[in-house]
This record gives sequence, C-alpha cells and structure tokens, in this order.
Amino acid sequence: MVFGVFDIIHNGHRHFLREAKKLGKNLVTILPPDAAVMLLKGHLPHHTLSERVKNLEREALADVILSGDDISESWQIVKNIRPDIIALGYDQQKLGEALRQNFLKTPEKVKIVSITPYKDSSLHSNTLRKNIV
Repeated sequence: MVFGVFDIIHNGHRHFLREAKKLGKNLVTILPPDAAVMLLKGHLPHHTLSERVKNLEREALADVILSGDDISESWQIVKNIRPDIIALGYDQQKLGEALRQNFLKTPEKVKIVSITPYKDSSLHSNTLRKNIV
C-alpha cells in the first residue's frame, strides 16, 4: 500500500510506484480526497480526486486505486485493506511516524518501508505546481 496525492504525476512518482510494486503481489494506491489535501497541504490539488484517479489509471502502475479516509488519521482504509507492507516516499516522514504510532497499539503487523527518491529529492510536485499557469 502507498499513499500520495499524485496531483501532477512525474518521474519521481513513477519511480516510487515501480519500487513499491516490487515489494509485493498487488499495489494498492490510496489518494486523499480533495478536502483532505486542503487540510494537509493548505491548498486544493490542481486535479480533482477523480482526475487524479484517471491519471494514475493511465500510468498502469497500481493494481488498485482507492480514495483515502475522509477523517484524517482514522486509518480505516489500512484496517479494511490490511496490507502486509506500506511503502512511503522519502518525503513522508510525518506519515510514517503517525502510522507507526497507531499500529504499535494494534495487533496488526504492518511492515513500513521507505522508498529512496528518484535520482535526488529535487523532483517534487510542489516545484511542478509553481510552473503551472
């Protein structure tokens, strides 16, 4: 399982998804609803949730693409899917810490791993967003 906004898909996202897919049989990708993006990042995504889903489907890198929880850090999607592994990007340290804190208290055994950045950490959606007119 991976989490991400995947608003403007770039080679860093592709690398992340390919590497995560190598870790298991099926890759489940969780995208936050637009309102959750607003809370997390302080702005709405450039693309709506349905557009982000369609864009990821075109990439054909995820086996399943789902909308995330409406309530931040409820982790209902994780509890429902029960992944063996959650792969995080190099820039998802806060998410990793929140997941670890939550799942230390539960009997579920979820392995949390980090995926290294594509080439370096300079390729990021925030940088690409600034270039959109």
